[in-house]
Amino acid sequence: MIEIIKDHQERDKRLERVASRSAALSADLLRSVSAIIEDVRVRGDAALIEYTEKFDGVRIKPDALRVDEERLVATDDLCATAQAPAGSAVLEAAVGSELVGRAV
Repeated sequence: MIEIIKDHQERDKRLERVASRSAALSADLLRSVSAIIEDVRVRGDAALIEYTEKFDGVRIKPDALRVDEERLVATDDLCATAQAPAGSAVLEAAVGSELVGRAV
């Protein structure tokens, strides 16, 4: 389940932490992202859960990772419309052009 944060101070603190992350692309960052993607490919949900806690500070359970197909399609359409150029560039730089357009 997604954690609902009702305390505004806690919410603001978490949002500030996320917003303070650097978005600059560097060789080190791309290597790190590639390593994370490979780890998730190899270890699956267990790795995804660990990285979610590490980077987002949120503990999730494996059953919370499942999304029904209708919501997945709607979200995919929204993301494709809103951020396709930027998302494709980052993904291509991180994992290679042969994977862009496929599920990673």
